[in-house]
Amino acid sequence: MNTDMFFSFLDEMEKGIPEDLKDEPVRIKGAYNLKTSPATQYEVSMAYGDIVLMIAVLHDYLKNQDAKATEEDILWNAYYKGQISEDG
Repeated sequence: MNTDMFFSFLDEMEKGIPEDLKDEPVRIKGAYNLKTSPATQYEVSMAYGDIVLMIAVLHDYLKNQDAKATEEDILWNAYYKGQISEDG
């Protein structure tokens, strides 16, 4: 599934969720705090609407980074882009 299909899917899913459920907490297991030594695993809880917002912000950030990247940006082109997109 490419990123455009994924975001279309999220939009459709969000339209089908009643307003009272958008603030319901969603548990996320396996979240890591990489700033601690050793890295510590947590279980966090966030509202569904906040998760969709975070994904949208990340999507926009990655599009912006990709637009700014040049062919000489070896780290972006060789590693990061390949980690976050199918066309990397």
